[in-house]
Amino acid sequence: MTDTLTAADGTLLSLYEWRVPDPKLTVAIVHGYAEHARRYLHVAKAFNEQGISVVTMDLRGHGRSQGARGHVDRFEDYHQDVDVLLAKADEGRPLFMLGHSMGGLLTAHYLLSGKGQQVRGAILSSPYLGLALDVGGLKLGAARLFSKLVPKLSLPSELTSEDLTRDPEMVKVHAADDLNFPTANARWFTESSAAMEMVHNNASQLSKPLMLLYGGSDKVASADATDRFAAQLTVADREVERLAGFYHEILNEPPADRQALMQRMAAWLLAHAEA
Repeated sequence: MTDTLTAADGTLLSLYEWRVPDPKLTVAIVHGYAEHARRYLHVAKAFNEQGISVVTMDLRGHGRSQGARGHVDRFEDYHQDVDVLLAKADEGRPLFMLGHSMGGLLTAHYLLSGKGQQVRGAILSSPYLGLALDVGGLKLGAARLFSKLVPKLSLPSELTSEDLTRDPEMVKVHAADDLNFPTANARWFTESSAAMEMVHNNASQLSKPLMLLYGGSDKVASADATDRFAAQLTVADREVERLAGFYHEILNEPPADRQALMQRMAAWLLAHAEA
């Protein structure tokens, strides 16, 4: 079902609720950059079959939510979106977060900022903790300059649908989806870069149960950067795996692979809901 949420600053966000009767737990999904929440419908269906309710939304500047495409003034503005998402998702059952790509970065950043006290644990799917693309110093300098002078400027990201998954059918679906966009915003780039630095510097402070799964052949988010993040984790209850051969969108990989991962995630959630 589609509805709307209103963030603290008045931004309207498209809400999606895929709930089940008498759920064992609820998962709030936070999507990645340049995509949208309805791309996780198949994940919600798989979780629903296990008695798990799913609630998600389009972040500001994404999907059908308000805001300039891909733009954010401050990374912390996304926290307002997560605030209202979690408030809506909370139905008195164990509450978890699942963040993919930038949504994984946002989930970690949010929790490390002391928020989400009601969250029982989190799953990070290929979190955006470093770029896999080689961005030269000239481009980085230009991005920082544009962020100050023309913060709403967006330029081609140079990523393709083929970079995201090894599944040819999912490549076609992504390419045909008009709610995905092929650009990166200048201010978002510098803000997300600062957020990555914060998460790396404070990884050892993450204290909630954590599942971290990421593609070993990711062409978008640096798997090596995620390795460094994983090495800094100290929370005892953690499950970490670099998935050999997987691309960025691990939940959109070929059918057998994605089904196995969704089942693995559901089993982890159910076990931690009972803990």
